[in-house]
Amino acid sequence: MVFRSFFGAIFFLLALGLLIWCIGEIMWAIYVLVLGIEVPFPSLADVFYITGYGSFFIGFFIFMKVFGHVFSERAIKVPSIISGLVILAITSFTVVPEALIHSGNIVEAALAVAYPMHDAVLIALAVIALMVLWGGKLARGWLYLLIGFMLTGLVDIFYYYYDLLGLIWEGHPLELPWLLSYLAIAKGFYDLWIGRE
Repeated sequence: MVFRSFFGAIFFLLALGLLIWCIGEIMWAIYVLVLGIEVPFPSLADVFYITGYGSFFIGFFIFMKVFGHVFSERAIKVPSIISGLVILAITSFTVVPEALIHSGNIVEAALAVAYPMHDAVLIALAVIALMVLWGGKLARGWLYLLIGFMLTGLVDIFYYYYDLLGLIWEGHPLELPWLLSYLAIAKGFYDLWIGRE
């Protein structure tokens, strides 16, 4: 049973978040391929994308509860906080002004800001997990997860920035690093699963 340990619960919640994101991707594909909407933003797909973050955050919250004593070390706390602040700063100077100026409605503006903000938190939490587990047999899996989350975060920032400027289309080159981020996350999950055995 997956919940026999804290790591099992964490693994389940992170996998659930990825599954919810997958449903969001399927919804996006339906909008594009079936309904003929080239850039469905905002759409029902966004409900799944945003919900997926909740599962990730709960999983990382459990992680923090288990390893809270290690996180109190300055060597772990400072880099993780800095990584989150860097993404927040980039977002604040790129996406936020454009969201306020060019958004067609409040939902679009809120989502264009919400994605990079969520990604900043996700990146910081992944850095914490990597640093806590560094040198252990699970470090490689967390490294791939971190790379996947960082790619997702960076692409989200540029994607929603360009979308607000009207420079996004289906098949845009920014979709390639998104696909690479999913591959990195999948590799991380695979390594974590093998590492648990």
